[in-house]
Amino acid sequence: METDDDWVKFFQAALVCIQERNDPEKALKFCRQLYDSGREYYSGLENERVAWEIYNHCLYLLNERQVCDPFLMTKCFYRVKLLSSNNEDPTNVWLPVLNTPSVSLARKLGLLRDIQEIIDEYSEEEHPIVWHCTMELRISYEHLLSRHSSQEGATELIQREFLKFFIHGGWKLLRKNLAELVCRMCIKLNHNFSGYPEFTKLLILWAHALEKVGKLDVAIKKAQEANDEELVSRLRGNQCSQCESAPDEEWIRDTDAYAFAKSQEQRKCGEQLSKKKKSRSRPKRRNNDDQNPTGTFDPWSEKQKVEDIRGAITNPNHQIKSWKDVTEFDLPVTKSRNKRRRRQITHVEQESQQHQQQKKKQSRRRSQSSKTGSEVHGQDEFDPLPLEMSMECKWDFESSDEEYSSQDEIKKTEEEFMNNFYEESCKVYSSEHKNEIVDETLLVHGLDLSDRFINSFEFKEKKFYDEMLSAEESLKRCKESPQKYKHCKIEIINPHKALCFSLDNHMEIEISGRCKCGKVFNQDHVVVEILKPHTKKSNIPIQSTDDEDKTYGRVIGITKTNQTLPRNPVLICTLDHTVMHLVKPVCKTVPKIYVLHKNRKTESQIEIYKYNARTKDLEFHQLKNIDQSKRKGYTFLVCFIAWGDLYPLGAVIGVYDTKCDMKSSLRLLCLRSNVSVLYKENTVHKVEEILERKSYLNIDKQRKDLSDCLRVFTIDEKESMDLDDALSVRTISENEFEIGVHIADVGSVVHKNDPIDLEAQKRSTTFYPGENIPPYHMLPEPLGKNICSLRPDAKRKAISVFYKMDKSGKVLRHRIESTYIQSQRRFTYHEVQQIISGTTKKDDFKQELCVFHDITKCIRSRRLKNRVLSFPFESSQNDCSNSYFQSLDAHVIVEECMILANQTMGQTLIERFPDCVPLRIQSKPSSSKVNEWVEHFPVIANFVLSLQNQILPTGNTLSFDEVPDDRLSQQLPIQKHIWNKMVSSYKEGNFKNIQTLAGTDEFHPKQAMAYESWISFQETSSYQCSGSPHEKLHFSLGMYPYVHFTSPIRRYADLIVNRLVHALLENTESPYSQREVEMLCKNINERRPREFERQCRLLHLGRQLQKQPLVSHSLVMSASEKSIFVSFPGKRELTRTCGEIQYHLLKVKSKPILEENDENGILSALSWQQRLYSSLGFSSDASKFKRGPVNINPHQKVIFVSFRKWKTLLDSLTRDNINSLEDDNVFEPEVLPLVRECQNTQNDASSETIGGVIGKQYTEFKLTFNKAQILPLQIGAEQKEGMLMPVIHLLEITKNVKCCIQHISNPVRCFAAYATKHAGNRRMALHEYIQRWLNIFRMESVTNATKSISIVINDLLVHFSDSDIFDGFFVLPKTFCLQRDIDFNWQKENEEDIVSYQADLLCIRCELVKGVPSQRNKACSPDERWIWVGHGETKLCQKGKIKGDVKVHFKLHKSSTRPVSSMIVPSSPTCTVEILQLSDSDRHIENAFKGLATAHLAKSIALREKIPDLDETHRRLAIQSKYDTKNEILQPNNEKQLEAIKKALSSRFTLIQGPPGTGKTLTGIKLILLFMKINLKYRQDGGDHKQVVYCGPSNKSVDLVARWIRSHVPDLCPNMARMYGSSIESTIYPIPGRDYLNQSSCKDNRPDPDLANVSLHNLIRKKGKPFAEKLLGYDKIFKEKVDGISNDPEKILDYKRLLNMATQQELKQYDVIFCTTAVATNPKFLKSTEGKIFQLIIDEAGMCTEPETMAPIIATKAEQVVLIGDHKQLQPIIICQEAAELGLSRSLFERYADNAVFLEIQYRMNPKICDFPSKQFYKGKLKTGPIGKWTSPERLRIWRTANTPLLFCHVDGKQESLSVSTEEGNQQSRSNMAEVNHVVKVYEFLMSHEGMDTHQVKVMSQYNAQCFVIRQALTKKSFINSKVHTVVSSQGGEWDYVIFSTVISLPWYRIETNPTLGWRKHNLGFIADQHQINVALTRARKGIIIIGNKNLLACDPVWRALLKHYSGLGCVVDAAAQDLTPLKRQRRN
Repeated sequence: METDDDWVKFFQAALVCIQERNDPEKALKFCRQLYDSGREYYSGLENERVAWEIYNHCLYLLNERQVCDPFLMTKCFYRVKLLSSNNEDPTNVWLPVLNTPSVSLARKLGLLRDIQEIIDEYSEEEHPIVWHCTMELRISYEHLLSRHSSQEGATELIQREFLKFFIHGGWKLLRKNLAELVCRMCIKLNHNFSGYPEFTKLLILWAHALEKVGKLDVAIKKAQEANDEELVSRLRGNQCSQCESAPDEEWIRDTDAYAFAKSQEQRKCGEQLSKKKKSRSRPKRRNNDDQNPTGTFDPWSEKQKVEDIRGAITNPNHQIKSWKDVTEFDLPVTKSRNKRRRRQITHVEQESQQHQQQKKKQSRRRSQSSKTGSEVHGQDEFDPLPLEMSMECKWDFESSDEEYSSQDEIKKTEEEFMNNFYEESCKVYSSEHKNEIVDETLLVHGLDLSDRFINSFEFKEKKFYDEMLSAEESLKRCKESPQKYKHCKIEIINPHKALCFSLDNHMEIEISGRCKCGKVFNQDHVVVEILKPHTKKSNIPIQSTDDEDKTYGRVIGITKTNQTLPRNPVLICTLDHTVMHLVKPVCKTVPKIYVLHKNRKTESQIEIYKYNARTKDLEFHQLKNIDQSKRKGYTFLVCFIAWGDLYPLGAVIGVYDTKCDMKSSLRLLCLRSNVSVLYKENTVHKVEEILERKSYLNIDKQRKDLSDCLRVFTIDEKESMDLDDALSVRTISENEFEIGVHIADVGSVVHKNDPIDLEAQKRSTTFYPGENIPPYHMLPEPLGKNICSLRPDAKRKAISVFYKMDKSGKVLRHRIESTYIQSQRRFTYHEVQQIISGTTKKDDFKQELCVFHDITKCIRSRRLKNRVLSFPFESSQNDCSNSYFQSLDAHVIVEECMILANQTMGQTLIERFPDCVPLRIQSKPSSSKVNEWVEHFPVIANFVLSLQNQILPTGNTLSFDEVPDDRLSQQLPIQKHIWNKMVSSYKEGNFKNIQTLAGTDEFHPKQAMAYESWISFQETSSYQCSGSPHEKLHFSLGMYPYVHFTSPIRRYADLIVNRLVHALLENTESPYSQREVEMLCKNINERRPREFERQCRLLHLGRQLQKQPLVSHSLVMSASEKSIFVSFPGKRELTRTCGEIQYHLLKVKSKPILEENDENGILSALSWQQRLYSSLGFSSDASKFKRGPVNINPHQKVIFVSFRKWKTLLDSLTRDNINSLEDDNVFEPEVLPLVRECQNTQNDASSETIGGVIGKQYTEFKLTFNKAQILPLQIGAEQKEGMLMPVIHLLEITKNVKCCIQHISNPVRCFAAYATKHAGNRRMALHEYIQRWLNIFRMESVTNATKSISIVINDLLVHFSDSDIFDGFFVLPKTFCLQRDIDFNWQKENEEDIVSYQADLLCIRCELVKGVPSQRNKACSPDERWIWVGHGETKLCQKGKIKGDVKVHFKLHKSSTRPVSSMIVPSSPTCTVEILQLSDSDRHIENAFKGLATAHLAKSIALREKIPDLDETHRRLAIQSKYDTKNEILQPNNEKQLEAIKKALSSRFTLIQGPPGTGKTLTGIKLILLFMKINLKYRQDGGDHKQVVYCGPSNKSVDLVARWIRSHVPDLCPNMARMYGSSIESTIYPIPGRDYLNQSSCKDNRPDPDLANVSLHNLIRKKGKPFAEKLLGYDKIFKEKVDGISNDPEKILDYKRLLNMATQQELKQYDVIFCTTAVATNPKFLKSTEGKIFQLIIDEAGMCTEPETMAPIIATKAEQVVLIGDHKQLQPIIICQEAAELGLSRSLFERYADNAVFLEIQYRMNPKICDFPSKQFYKGKLKTGPIGKWTSPERLRIWRTANTPLLFCHVDGKQESLSVSTEEGNQQSRSNMAEVNHVVKVYEFLMSHEGMDTHQVKVMSQYNAQCFVIRQALTKKSFINSKVHTVVSSQGGEWDYVIFSTVISLPWYRIETNPTLGWRKHNLGFIADQHQINVALTRARKGIIIIGNKNLLACDPVWRALLKHYSGLGCVVDAAAQDLTPLKRQRRN
């Protein structure tokens, strides 16, 4: 057949044949040509992407109904599957081939062979999908065997082919060195296929496998049976050469030697396989993470038991039940866990091994004492799981995130960093790289775009921003009105917020709104008009969200733009979270940038442009596909083009798709911080010139040569090569010494303004990334690390400062000289410390170093006084050799000498050059801030050692010696682990350790908080020219003048001083003018190297946290309405990134109680409600009594000592007198009164008591948060903006209570995966439809699960394993589960049901101390412990045969951390298991979806296929019904209602759209009655009993219809039953111990009392019913135990079984069943109605998600489906925003809305009320009937206009938000007291003046919190039965009058005149949801009153239109002007 590499033409030709010519045969011919072209021209690896497109297009054609070739489709399917690595469901491909009788068996077997060949093309590549495809082939063979089992000849033929299949697979396994596996396979096959001719080939395979495993004697027998003499001969030869003394493998099988040998064999096998791996370039895979290290699925590793292997591919007896066994949902996921685990445990491996034996003993003892461990159960309790049972476990996680780089990759990256940046620069400027553009150059200089190119873009004529005033006019206003206008520097915070800081007094002004900011760049100088001043409250920084604490303004003019920006700057940006064509600059130079996107083909693409240097244009280059699941990981280089619209226009010119490896992350950091990596070209040339000329070697005769006569040495870090300071000491006499400080003379090599100097100016400093990564040097490496560096044994130029000193360090005189020196020794700090401490006994420099030590110690004591006790915080993770504490004395030597030299040089230079010295200064903090700080910390301020002897601006001195005695009785908290270490050190006589622990402020809560607060307002150090008229003191050092002189290689300021010293020594003029120094100082101050180093520390910390999380004792600093703010003492970089904990992430029960003014430091109090259990069956810490909430002790991590004792300790340390500690009994216990916060508290909470009694299933507890309270937090790492950044993962409250913030904040990542494909509206294949929806719906279901109350089981033994099927299991006793209502939903009701496949989410936590599982919360340092957290899912539950205990098997999520080695078999560590149960409804929906293939009508609906016609019988019966029901109450149908009913009765699928008041409910009722009538007639004619199901998304919507039928048409009332869910039934018939409810559930969710007679739970209890007597007996027993737990849990189990049977039996008897959509998918419901449901009506279908609508259609298999609803009203409520964006928020009704019958006449609303909704939401189609419920006899006095019952009352109020979900409302629910007050006034007016009753008036709001407050306010006014509900709960209802409170409000100065979409979303919330607006406006019959802020609401287009409409009618009033004085009411009885 003709083929061609231009494959597109075949596709186009086939498409024409299908769509235009209707010629399927011709299309099939082209389709085959297309397939063959792919095979012939695109079979190579390099063409796989093209091949994938070819076969995908081919598959598309074959999916068309006209083109039919199932064989070709199957081949295409597998090629696409193998090329894309997507594990697609093969059901629809295989069934048409295998189940078609007309296709011969030979053709079917031939196809199987062809597919095998296709799979073989990829099997050698270690392809991840090969195993899946192989399993599918095996199922196909088994399927054929079952179909042809009665045909003897056919069976033999299939079995022979089947045997070939196994042999073929066996050879492949043998090539992978899986010989033992092949042997086991052959054993199985030997029993089944021994009679076939192919059996000989099996024997040969078997012999080769036996040879591999060393069993040569057996191998020879098999070869003889196969008559292969050549093989026999070779095997015998090998046998002779084998060692005769080899031990029997069975003899050593259970020994350590066997395990070691096997591990070595597996390791070698893995290495060989890894060598075979090839790099493939395929289309993007979703399952790349599913590969194990060898790249192939291997479920038969040596570690598995033989019984676990049974049923795998090697077992021909195993029958896999269905296709779903090998679909993406059900296959066990393979992971490269071995490699990853090795990486994670390297840091704890050594400690783990040391404790392994001890751990085993503890584990055995623990397992004997606990009844939940697996070891206590007999071996007969649980049967081994067959593999087919394991395969049933559904594994839905398909995380698309790539793994981070392994340790090997990290090591490789670090080796790459060792490159010399100077050498890299040389390479870049070489001829072959000359034209490359370097990114950092772009960032500095930008691009030079032509005016022609910039002007080619047209911008909208509408101006978003107001015109700015000129700079002159703006500044003039500042002078004229300084209180109203401020000259400021602006800082952009986000697109809608900026902060302006006035240049005169640092006043902070917030600019709220984009239009008020104007077209300003970050750091521009602007003039701000103050719109609203604030009342000054505090100088100490606090967190506040109150508008009253802020000053608001708007920018009116720009006085100076950011001078550092070129005209077309290039900025580093990240993607906006909303749309792909918006990016956000990381530097916030501008708020956002529109990027060019006209060429993109899909929404997920970014256009990349290329710069044309010749034309100065940007030209389109290519498209970049963005993986939405990794959206946060991308960074872009974007060129700013022009600012002509809301946001500037730009173009992407580069993309960084970083994978968080160190090199990429650092590169990104350098670009962000403008840190140059490469040197400029002229700098490189200048260095080459210096190196060639060697001018630095020229002898300077003016310089003193001391290289031979002075013993000089350097002290620096081990890695340092840029040695710019050295020391020497010479003894003059016994009491006098000459100290020399020698500084590298860089100025003699680098001359002012030469290229090297100019680049050094720009860099200003050396930037240090840390962690042994080479720094980015200020000077090129040949200079900084060689020519200028004071390297040992190298003669170097220096400037030397010599001091003549006495022993006490007093300087007698000094001199400065230019010298030659030669360092004789290079010391590290560690080496010097070893010498000083005497650890190193002999050293040539010992005497000199000891002299330095003694002198510098005296200098330091004199300089710092008590502050000498202060030690900087140091992490325990520091290497010993780099530890500051471990080398303290060595550091003191260098620090004191350098400070002395800097001070000396400052004093000397200021005398000679008073106006041009670059001073290092630090301004004093303001006196007001210091005074307020002292007031906040009156006592503890004097105990902050870092501030000892600090003279305050007020003149006072901080010192613990100054504290009066009466203050010393107060108590001071000390961390327990610190105090314990101090006590241990005291006992060991380790005085230095006590000094370190006591002297580190960051270790002590109160001191740390005071110091952190001081740091927050302390001025930072900077450089300033001495001639500038500003303060010149260095406040912290207390020195003036002070310069930086000692590091000229690393800092440019030092190089300036170096040149000034030259001028001083040479007696010449200053080389710098004052102006030059001022500009240089300004440039240096702007470089901010510390910020870069801070970011680097965060980066390194993030990488460390990725390997092992960090437990940190944080300090509570402050609290707001939404969050707690903490600090991490000593880790300020953490405080800035992790310093906020939002309440809603803690799942608190109620609104936080703020106590801001509490004198004892209490900030807030939080309450929880949790189910907390212990596997021990009792609580060891909780109270004996369970009455009321428990108050938790907030200070469990500290002990309290008196200030007097602490002062005594510090005095002893100051005097270096350890004996005084004993004399003063410092470490003896102290009797102190209990602090207030600890009174009446407990240390823990539990649902159990010490005696094991469970009073309630949940426990309530409360915790106060106090200033400086220790809060244990676990920090992990997550990817943000291309880097791993620290984030809070876990909060530890008590031993039992820990909040996993990780899974609450991101449940999708922890438990599911972010789906990448939109649900779409196009036609798609069945498997694709199911896959997409299940992925999206799982995102929502796991999010819902994390919101509910979870089950926490502490002290549980968890068995972790290396299995490929499961990651471990735990066992729960049957009684334990029954008493605590832990239900694993066994699918059958009989005792033989021993397996459940229920999937619940798990958060497993195991405490590790030094890498070993330990008792929870063991008292130790936080640095020694961490909590392993694993997230996963239960996959399978086994019920024990004897005791009935439950064994729960689980699988960890791909993104979860793997267990450390010490947790894995044979250990069973004690863990905490948190079970987050998926809701039953979500679970049922997922199960229903997987049966879509067999539900034919549902399948047609889902795939938008042609709906099959209704059968002739039912169509005839529909006609006979006459489409209406005659009754006085039921009004006759109007035209559209009749059309809808006709269509519903005669079609299988109908949609009826009923806008408000159009009678859709009445239409639904008629349909129920007509369907029932048809079914009765059908039954009378001999048909089966058929049922009608009427369901909806809420109980309210269903109850409304059922109640209406019962009350209005009792004569027509069908034989009906109302079935509620079990949770609602339990409110009527409660079960003991089931007293907990989801805190988000509605408290009004109870059965409708009017439906009691037809409610199923009552019907089964009616007298005469078969189970009624027993049920009522149980009810009586349970009623007595309603407040407690039943003593006999078996009764509850029996009751549930009885209830189940009664429900199923009863439900079969009814003709019409009313229930919710959730109940309609319940297995209990489905079992009782199986095959009986013919009609399904779903009301309010617009409020159901598509899965919620499809699930009952699929599950019930209904033959007629009617959807009733209105997609213009309420939409589905979705919690997971990402799922909503992927299509979950769009209902099936909306998808089919174009096919709906539109009911166009409404009878509810007054025409005036209807006008606006009709026009706004229904395009004017909604009409008002001639007569309706809206008619009113007289006009109300409240209306402004006659016959216009509309009113909008404008209220300027203040909104408040809930920070958590409570009974008042959900998180972020809002309230507004001003509107509440007006609602009450209006309500009272209507009741008194108009004489209304409460049932006539409905009060509505969109916020639960507002409804709660209104309800309370009306109750206070004695309106007990008032109707106050949310808009959502009011859907479907109607009232005469409606009062609608909109709640949201902002002050006028914060309202935008031109609001953006983002601003509206943030500030308007869902008040701008037009669906909810429609509902709110259409509930009233006779009149509506809206209360809100018209100025803010006008920002929304719909509300703006409504206000315009109401204004035109004269119906808008100011609430303050209304006279709503009520009449005096008489009390009603």
